[in-house]
Amino acid sequence: MKNERILTYNDAATIARLSEHLLRLAATQTNLGEQLLELLAISTILPPGEHDPQHVALYTEIRYTELTSDQEHTITIVQPQESDFDRGNISILTPVAIALMGCHIGAVVTAPLPFGRTQVLRLTHVCRNDCSLATQER
Repeated sequence: MKNERILTYNDAATIARLSEHLLRLAATQTNLGEQLLELLAISTILPPGEHDPQHVALYTEIRYTELTSDQEHTITIVQPQESDFDRGNISILTPVAIALMGCHIGAVVTAPLPFGRTQVLRLTHVCRNDCSLATQER
């Protein structure tokens, strides 16, 4: 299965607004705005009110593993103004969040990091509001 991206209608609208805002700021934010536009371009956008519990969306708790170190992390992707690293709330504008947004359980993605580094991640868990666990079998 390829790394298909699926976004909810509301998440796509939020990403579009953030991208537009970043592209208006200045050349320093252009790359990030372009990354968000690319995310929209490669994603299937669901009709309003629909979601896929197997795919990462805003405000879902997710667990991923760094494949190089085998470290596991649990985060929730949120809007920039709601980010709080100590609580595991990570901004949609971070490289890891952009890399995982819209991915399905089991997806392996590469997150570009500063200074030309990358992180290879495997998505292992997605938990929406009621936390009915959707987990990849190991």
